[in-house]
Amino acid sequence: NELSKFLLGFVAAIQKVFPDACRETLALLAGPVLAPTTLLASTLTNDLELIEQEFIIVLDDIHLVQNQSVLEVLNALLRHPPLSMQLVLIGRRDPGISIATLRGKGQLTEIRMRDLRFSIAEVKELLRLTTTQKFDDKIVSTLVDKSEGWGTGLRLAVLAVRGQAGLGEGR
Repeated sequence: NELSKFLLGFVAAIQKVFPDACRETLALLAGPVLAPTTLLASTLTNDLELIEQEFIIVLDDIHLVQNQSVLEVLNALLRHPPLSMQLVLIGRRDPGISIATLRGKGQLTEIRMRDLRFSIAEVKELLRLTTTQKFDDKIVSTLVDKSEGWGTGLRLAVLAVRGQAGLGEGR
C-alpha cells in the first residue's frame, strides 16, 4: 500500500528471473523525491517491454491494495501490457482497478470461488482415486456440503477416513 515499496518489490521479483531488468524504474525510485506516478508507471511499462522472454508475475492478496498510486500503476500496466508479461492478480474480491474493459475485450480470464469448488462428481472421483473405500451418494453429498467443495476440507476428510473400515458406506 505504499507505491515505492510496491514497485521495489515488483521489480525485485522480476529481477529474480531477469537480473538486468527495470534499471530505469529503479533509478527513479532511488531519487531523493518520488517521481510522479504517471512517470513511474510509464517507465516501468517501458522497462518491462524490453524483456523479450515471456514471463508471469503473480500478485497475491490484491484485495488488500488500497493505495491509489499503486492502483494507478496497475491500471497503467493493464492498459498497456508488455507483450511478454502475463499479470495474475489473486484476491478475495475484485481489485480496485479497471477490469471491466479487459473483460469486455476478452483479455481477462477470471477464476471465481465457484470455479475452485469441487462438484459432487469431482468429489466422487477424488474419493475413488485416494481411498479404497466405497462411499454412497448421501455421504458424498454431505461431504461436499460440509466442506463447501473446498479442496483442503476434502483432503482433510480423506485423510481422516483412510484406514477406517466401514466409514464409506451409509449406516
